[in-house]
Parts: sequence; structure tokens; C-alpha cells
Amino acid sequence: MEKEREYIKLLEILIRVAEANKGQVAGIDDRILDAEGLLLKFFGHTASFLYLYKSTTLPDIHVSFFDSASIDVLARAALETLLVFHYVFEAPTSEEEKDFRYIAWSLAGLLERQNFPAQSPKGKNN
Repeated sequence: MEKEREYIKLLEILIRVAEANKGQVAGIDDRILDAEGLLLKFFGHTASFLYLYKSTTLPDIHVSFFDSASIDVLARAALETLLVFHYVFEAPTSEEEKDFRYIAWSLAGLLERQNFPAQSPKGKNN
């Protein structure tokens, strides 16, 4: 129970960190918005992890179970998000390296999305 309270305190700190940037102008690029997006993604994964850890209950069929597979998936996703954040925003030792990593990460995302087929009529026209 004590570890759960400490975990909740850490989640509260994460939210305060995210809210500290509210109202801050994004600047020329969306760096601050992308960093905040990664933080919120990390928060979502870690918060979901807590509730799955408490067990999953399906009241309609009176079943309760520990969903370790979903916890594993969330833990991996949270770790990957944290590693991306660190690699792009924290680890670079110069402004040039920071710019390069951010631009490479942004372009990799754009390149990956190029393979998604358009679904809406408006998207198909563009």
C-alpha cells in the first residue's frame, strides 16, 4: 500500500510538470508541444499501469483477474516513450545535435505516416 501511495505521488508530480508549461508559446517549431505530448503519453501509460496492477474486474460476468500481458505492453510502451524523450530532448550535448535529433525524429514520424492510406473523401482529394 505504501508503494502505491508513492507511485500516485510520482504521477501527481508528472502532471504538475506537464501543467508547468501551460500558456507557454510553442515558438518557431513545435518542440515544446511534442515534448509535452510525449510526457502526457508516458503519464497515460503509467497511470493505466497502476489500475491494471490493482486487477481487472468484469462485473457483468463476475470475473476478476490480474492482466499481466496488458501490464507488460504498457510498461514497454512507457519505457519506449521515456527513451524517445531522453534521446530527442535530454541527451544531446549541443544545440546542433539537439536540432538534428528533433528534426530526424519529426521527419521519421512524417515518413511513417506517408504509408497510411487516406480514408476520408477530403484526404483522398489532397
